Amino acid sequence: PCSAAVLATAAAIAPAAEIQICHAFDLPFEGRLWMAGVADEQIDRYRAGARQQALSDIQRLADTVPALEKRRALPAVMRGDPAHVILDQETARDADLIVIGKQGQSVLEEFLLGSVTRHVLADSKCDVLVVNAR
Repeated sequence: PCSAAVLATAAAIAPAAEIQICHAFDLPFEGRLWMAGVADEQIDRYRAGARQQALSDIQRLADTVPALEKRRALPAVMRGDPAHVILDQETARDADLIVIGKQGQSVLEEFLLGSVTRHVLADSKCDVLVVNAR
């Protein structure tokens, strides 16, 4: 729900802009797979499957946002820390704006930003809009 609100906000703010939907992932338990002696090729297949699943999820998400024209939604799925992936894409795409969601649920979380959001706000070279999906 937070991601849909972020995309709808981005589409409303910049109706003619190209929007990149960025998703960072890590392979769950990758370290344990290595320690268990799982072959590199098998781990690569798991990574490819996780990436493909993320791409499918992004397409389904984009389809739920009426204001988002599919031709403007560019999926970007990369392995790594979310803040680093976002900031790397900011540089690679020469972004004008990063729209990021705030997912706080508790009263305390409402007053604090998540570590990814804090990192992006601190290190971004462009404007950052934080969207509260609530």
